[in-house]
Amino acid sequence: MRCLAIRGTMSKTSDHESNATAPLWYLLYRGDAPRGGYSTALGGEITAKLASFCSEPTDEKRLEAGLATAIDTFLSAKYDEEFHQSEKAENAALGKVARSAQELHLALLDLYEFGRASDKLEIEIQKFDSLSEGSSPKVLSSLLGEKPHTLAMLQNLATDIAVAAEDAINRKPKHDPDHAALWGPDYADELAQETESWRKRSATHKLRSNHAVLAFLEAFKPVWEEHSEHPFTEGMYFTEARSTASHAVDAVHMVLKKLDPALPRSAIVSGIKNLRAQKLGA
Repeated sequence: MRCLAIRGTMSKTSDHESNATAPLWYLLYRGDAPRGGYSTALGGEITAKLASFCSEPTDEKRLEAGLATAIDTFLSAKYDEEFHQSEKAENAALGKVARSAQELHLALLDLYEFGRASDKLEIEIQKFDSLSEGSSPKVLSSLLGEKPHTLAMLQNLATDIAVAAEDAINRKPKHDPDHAALWGPDYADELAQETESWRKRSATHKLRSNHAVLAFLEAFKPVWEEHSEHPFTEGMYFTEARSTASHAVDAVHMVLKKLDPALPRSAIVSGIKNLRAQKLGA
C-alpha cells in the first residue's frame, strides 16, 4: 500500500489540538500518523480482516489498493465536513486573498522606482532556499525562472492569483442601473442568467448530510462488489438486536471507526440507504 501523503500544515485548527486526542483521520490528513501506509496506521491486518468479510478468495493487493483510494476520498471529505464554513465566510476569505495578491503586484511594481531594489530582490530569490517542508530548496527560483525575468514572473503570478481568487467568489448579482441603461431590454435576461448561475454555484457549496461517509461508500462500493459475494446493502433489520445484519455495513464500520471512533454504525446504514435511494431516483 502506498505511503501516506504529506500535506501542508493547516492554518486553521479544530478541536483536535494534540496528536494524543486527535482522531486518526485527522492525523492521516495532516501527515502526522506513523509512516508505513494505511495498513500500518489502521492496525496492520486491516486488509486481511476486510477480506474475511468477503467470504471468498480475494486478491488482497487489489482490495488494499481499492481501500486506500476509498480512504483518501474519506479523508478529503471529512476535512471538508469538519472545516466547512458558510459561503459568505469563504467569499470574505477569498476576497482577502485577491486584495493581498493585488497589493503584492503593486508593491513589486513600485520596486522599479528604487534603482537597484528590484535587482537585489531577484538576486535573493535566485539563491533563496525554501522554508517549506518537503519542497525543493530552490522551488521559488525554479518556478519564476532566471534573471532578468524573475520579478516580472512574480508580478504575473500575483496578478493571476488575484484574478483567480476574485473569480472564485460567488456573489449574488445585483441590479446595476448603469448596465441596465446600456443593455436596455436585454439586461433583464442577462441578470436572470447571472442569478441562475449564482444559484447553481451556491448549491454546490452545500455539503450533503453524512458527507464523508457517503463519499467513502461511493468510492468503496465498486471495490466491495468486485471482491465480495455479499450485497452492498444495509441488510435486514432485526428488532431483537435493534440493528441490521449486513456484511457490507460491518466491514465499512470496521474501517471507518478506526479513522473516526465517534462514528456510529447507524451512519453507515443510513449512508447505504441514501445511496440506494439516489440510484432509484436517478
